[in-house]
Amino acid sequence: MSFDATSLIESIRAANLDVYRASPARLREDVASEAEIAHDYQGRLIYELLQNADDAMADAPSHRDRIRFRLTDHELWVANTGRPLTEADVRGLTSTGAGTKTTSGERRRASIGHKGMGFKSVLELTAQPEVYSTTCAFLMDARRAQPRVATVMESIGEIAPEQVPIMRFPWQLDASPPEWERARADGFNTLFRFPFPEGQDPEKRTGLANALLSLPVTTILFLKYLEQVDVEVEVDGHIERYSWWLERERRNSDGKWAPCVGLLDSGVYRVWVKSDGPNDIWLFLLAHDADVAIGSHRGGLNAYAWSGVEVTEVTVAALLAGGAGDVLPDEWRRFHVFLPTAEPCPYSFLVNGAFATDLSRQEIRLGPGSDARPAWPGDSSDPATARPPPNSSTCLLLAS
Repeated sequence: MSFDATSLIESIRAANLDVYRASPARLREDVASEAEIAHDYQGRLIYELLQNADDAMADAPSHRDRIRFRLTDHELWVANTGRPLTEADVRGLTSTGAGTKTTSGERRRASIGHKGMGFKSVLELTAQPEVYSTTCAFLMDARRAQPRVATVMESIGEIAPEQVPIMRFPWQLDASPPEWERARADGFNTLFRFPFPEGQDPEKRTGLANALLSLPVTTILFLKYLEQVDVEVEVDGHIERYSWWLERERRNSDGKWAPCVGLLDSGVYRVWVKSDGPNDIWLFLLAHDADVAIGSHRGGLNAYAWSGVEVTEVTVAALLAGGAGDVLPDEWRRFHVFLPTAEPCPYSFLVNGAFATDLSRQEIRLGPGSDARPAWPGDSSDPATARPPPNSSTCLLLAS
């Protein structure tokens, strides 16, 4: 895992300058791409950071896998106990479309997301994201890069650009803030800081605070490894804190339940989600199939990206206990791509799978051999009459 962070960060900047020298159009494309991602991922920042943290916990899952959100008047801090950043992680964070999700085993397995673009959702919030890990620390900042990019463009007869990409230009941080020292002492391996720009609309900060304080329990239900979420909101002189703890048990072949780390193998699971409140305990029963053969059901798949991917997965969850009358609240009834989408689920249970989605995983696209999403009869009316469209490949359309 050891690598020369200084050389890596300098080489990333130099490589991107070389790309723009060879292709000035690429510079404009990268600026436009960041703006598009920031727009398309609006409202998904918390979800993407949860997913990224969960992915980072895959190498060595434990019963202590945690994430912590801390929102203040000036910034958002997010710490997790996943693996320290690798060289591949740094490259993934500093370029669009270079994620580090991998597959293992004899058959290639479907993963989710859009090749590392989810982290770029932070651009909705900040123009100077900072990253601290036990292996490296760096800042992404377009303003520092502006003079260098201008020099390159002028050297080839191009006009100096008004904007340059943010994520393409990392800069090493030598000083560590007290928050990073405290996070390391608490067992966290990576910490992100997202400072708010001057003049930011205070409603955006208020919206983020409300989103953190009102996340549904089902947000973390289908994540693979995460077992604790801590939220601290200190805004406008008010302080609110809460925590969730997630416990999993898997039913063995003898019918007995045993604690397990992660939602990995096919089987039946019981999952408790608990919080600080005296009565805030939710119990779900999950049926997880980790080996759904795709076979010829490849409608909607990108032939290049999914060449050789043979297996996907699906999970169905029912609420056993928790809440008034032990009934799943209507606002929680969403289809999940590990995290809840904006798609309503007409049933009183939850469905999770590697569905084909739009860029930000908010809208699921269903249909026979097509990326189009037809309306489901009963989508917004009587759940009892809702039916999937005929011949749809509901669980076999994957996110690319």
